Amino acid sequence: MKKVVFFILFVTFFLFIFLSFPVLSRSNLISSSDSSGKSSPAFLQDFRLKITDLSFSDLFFSSSERKSKNSFLSENFNLKIKGKKVIGIKYTHFDYLSPQARKEKPSSTVEINQKLQFSAKGSIGDRITVNVNYDDTAPRSEQQKINLVYRGRKNDIIQEVALGDIKLALPKTEFTSYNKSLFGARLKAKWKDFYLTGIGSVTRGISEVKTFTGKTTTEEKEIPDTAYTKRTYFKVFFDQMDKYPPEFFGPFSYTQGTVEVWIDDQNGTNNISGVTTHMTVIGEPVNGATDTYTGYFDLQYPGQDYTVDYSKGIIKFNKSIGEQYVIALAYKDADGNRHPASGYRMIMKGPDDKYYKYRLWDYYYLGSQRISQDGFVLQIKDLSDNIVYDWENPDRYPDYKVNVDFDFGIAQVVKPTSPVTAETYYKPFPDAYPPDSLHRYTIYTRYTHSVGVYLLHPDIVPESERVYVNGKLLTRDKDYLIDYSSGYLSFVDPNLIGSDTKIRVEYEWMPVMGGQATFMGGRIEYKPGRIFSLGSTFLSQSASPADKIPPLGLSPASHKVWEADLNLNFRPNLGSLWKGNFPLGILFTGELSHSNINPNTFGAGMLEDFSTSKVEDPLPLGKDSWRLGSQPPDVDFNLRDKVTISDERIKAEDVNPSWSSNEITVLKLTYDFTGTDNWDSVTCPISPVGKDYSHMKYLEVWVKGIPDDVKVYLDIGIVNEDVDGDGILDTEDVNGDGILNPGEDTGIMLGDRLIGKDNGKLDTEDLDRDGILDTTENFSTYLLSSEYKKEFSTGWCKYTIPLSDYISGSTSWDLVKNLVKDIRIWVKGSNWSGTIEFARIITFGDRWQKSNVEVKGVNNYDDPDFPNPFDSPEFRSYYKRMYKSTKTSEGKWKKESALSLLPISGDTSGYIQQTFISARDFSNYRQINFWIYQSKGEGNFYLKFGQDVETNYYSYTTALSSVTCNQWVKIQIPFSQLEIEGSPSFSEIKQIRIGFDGVTTCTPIYIDDIYLTGVSEKNGWAQRYIVRTNFSRFLTLTTEYK
Repeated sequence: MKKVVFFILFVTFFLFIFLSFPVLSRSNLISSSDSSGKSSPAFLQDFRLKITDLSFSDLFFSSSERKSKNSFLSENFNLKIKGKKVIGIKYTHFDYLSPQARKEKPSSTVEINQKLQFSAKGSIGDRITVNVNYDDTAPRSEQQKINLVYRGRKNDIIQEVALGDIKLALPKTEFTSYNKSLFGARLKAKWKDFYLTGIGSVTRGISEVKTFTGKTTTEEKEIPDTAYTKRTYFKVFFDQMDKYPPEFFGPFSYTQGTVEVWIDDQNGTNNISGVTTHMTVIGEPVNGATDTYTGYFDLQYPGQDYTVDYSKGIIKFNKSIGEQYVIALAYKDADGNRHPASGYRMIMKGPDDKYYKYRLWDYYYLGSQRISQDGFVLQIKDLSDNIVYDWENPDRYPDYKVNVDFDFGIAQVVKPTSPVTAETYYKPFPDAYPPDSLHRYTIYTRYTHSVGVYLLHPDIVPESERVYVNGKLLTRDKDYLIDYSSGYLSFVDPNLIGSDTKIRVEYEWMPVMGGQATFMGGRIEYKPGRIFSLGSTFLSQSASPADKIPPLGLSPASHKVWEADLNLNFRPNLGSLWKGNFPLGILFTGELSHSNINPNTFGAGMLEDFSTSKVEDPLPLGKDSWRLGSQPPDVDFNLRDKVTISDERIKAEDVNPSWSSNEITVLKLTYDFTGTDNWDSVTCPISPVGKDYSHMKYLEVWVKGIPDDVKVYLDIGIVNEDVDGDGILDTEDVNGDGILNPGEDTGIMLGDRLIGKDNGKLDTEDLDRDGILDTTENFSTYLLSSEYKKEFSTGWCKYTIPLSDYISGSTSWDLVKNLVKDIRIWVKGSNWSGTIEFARIITFGDRWQKSNVEVKGVNNYDDPDFPNPFDSPEFRSYYKRMYKSTKTSEGKWKKESALSLLPISGDTSGYIQQTFISARDFSNYRQINFWIYQSKGEGNFYLKFGQDVETNYYSYTTALSSVTCNQWVKIQIPFSQLEIEGSPSFSEIKQIRIGFDGVTTCTPIYIDDIYLTGVSEKNGWAQRYIVRTNFSRFLTLTTEYK
């Protein structure tokens, strides 16, 4: 759309400047000036241009031609063009003048703002009007408005042509009508007794309808059990845990109002001198000792930062609590004794799962506040839509208890089933929580809540709305006000809306990524007189065609409607019958209409292409992301030698020929070991607050230059920050603001090495930037050994190491994976000099639930053992239909991903499974397809999908012996051949399971592209006939068939 606007602006501006140049007088140009008459500065350009009384014929026609009064180009025109381009630069510097506040950080900001406003208005002759406006300071949906209209004379065939933001409408019939304000084109023509109207548009938005009743709105939500409110509610009484829940085991011993709360957000740059307190807090017992943490804490204020329900022993935070936060508190019991006796006790230590027991997992936000209790509906359903709790009939479902705070829209779901424990009571859905977090149940709710203004979708397409109150269409600015940018709707007369008033709003909104659809329509009528007319209308709306197979649920659709109508109104000549005193009138109306809806014009929808099955976290390989590391275990600190960190840009295909020719960054570590058993290490911080790697299963490293007698190790987890082992935090960040300020780039001394002087970056041992030298370690160690190695012709090697294969003596991955902050590379060798290069370091896993099977996302680029699907002519033919081309612009195969299923040794059956948060709709299709590759031909392979793959599902099973081995095979399953278990529905698919049984050998089975075909188009016919006979003024007989 913006290209269209700028093209019209450019053509209009250039054309009229060029044409007017010979005849413009000095007075026609008005320079920009302010109220004092001074010229505007160079960066503010404001231009206005008025063109009047300029004849096209003076430029293009001879004198004889100019005499023709009917010549269109002999008409004068009047056009005004004006605009403004503004560039504003704002520089701000903030510093503390008080010496006492010098520790606080100075800051500088530079803001550059630009705006462009342009308009062209006027007329060309007496038949063309122009109105073009562009303003990039307006809301996105209102930045551009274009209106060009041509009106023909009375006897012209072409009566009107309009282009731009106009009203597009067709005459209404019983079955067809269209009336919207859109960006498009309209044509009206007439020839003798034939009338033609044509309209067309590329709609800019997505249609939506919202309804309201009175000063309330109705909401309907489906909330998965995994969407509990996180890190908001905690247990307070850390040493009375045996009394939770208090309804069964209480009461607690406490003194009201004595809870003190301190938080360290582990951000060293926002600590305030005199406010933030450096202290050590205690925590859970660990291996016979007490866990501690030292940090910078801020006191929290009751009522503002948190509230405490003492009777329930629950604290609720009124602000966002980050996953890295450390929370410590103290309280007094009923006897006035302080707990703990001194200091403070942790109830949260970042993502450390030892403190998960203090978190509450049973609160859910319903989506709105100020909820009405009248008509409130809340049900808990399993995946098969079986109700396991109903708010209206709680006694029928004793397994759950729900408490609702209607003011704040919060529901607490607990499970008081005997025997009651704190674990089962506060975790009502056992599978919904870490580490697996599996969706098994859904909280369905429907309610009304109060509204002050009516909220529609933001970025509404201007003038696309139609607002009805009790069925009456209202007028914008007269009856209601609407802000297109925010989507706020309000009414001019508040008294218009009563408690039972029905409000309906139809509108279109503009998505960020675009939601264009092509609309075309036309009507032709033959009206030779007042008694007879014959007409036909055609309407077509279709989404932009997809250039590749669309994901299921996002497919381009089309809707076509055709109708023909006849109207006959005549009065028969009855002659002398009844002496002409009994007039007779007959009206006949007939209409026939056909509708076609195609839910997917592409013809196929992709359910799973496995391109995102490999969930990976790559490390940056630029030299600035790496720094000297601390001493790893089992090495002599005195044998540390030197490493030089650098990087280089090389072509990706120099690492792996399948990769593109684009450049990538390669990390280069250069060593000079002059003795025996020398070592050195480098470290890269992954996250200052830590990441949860519980779903990661593999470490993948692309490396070059490792000699046989040199060992390369990687430590993943939390490593010691003390590089030189002196127990002192070495840093350039003198004032602790996290910024390299003038005079601070002096470097740091690590042993006998000066690191980072004048390098333009902040050098520090503080990897997580919390202002503390952390020396506690918790990591797993991995060795790049030959058993994990794949060599490429380029000299590069790929190592793929299961994260469960940590070396003996290091910490188990199960004890590390929940909190990963750093990765450390250390190299050990003797009398060796050389460079080791790293082209990729990633950890990866998958997003599938699994049983007795090893799952790995693979592709034809990175996995040489993976059978390339493009080696199959049948797959290449399929891929071209779905994706247009099998090759990249460089002539290489495109990247194609699949899923590898490897049976675990000793298990003959296994499966993978996925649960969808929102149900998938298969009802518009008639067939499911997938690709499979296997090499042994033993056992069975099956596919299940439905609401619940245990009780309500469709299934298909095939013997692998019937599938050709060592070849990609497409399996096509018509829905008519599916077996049915329970009562599944194609429109409510919530789970899919892929599995095998009877397999005795450990060879991988590969699955690729699960997709649906056989689109079910919907066709319908409608007809209507009316005969109305008027017998004088006293009797009318009407017969209607519809």
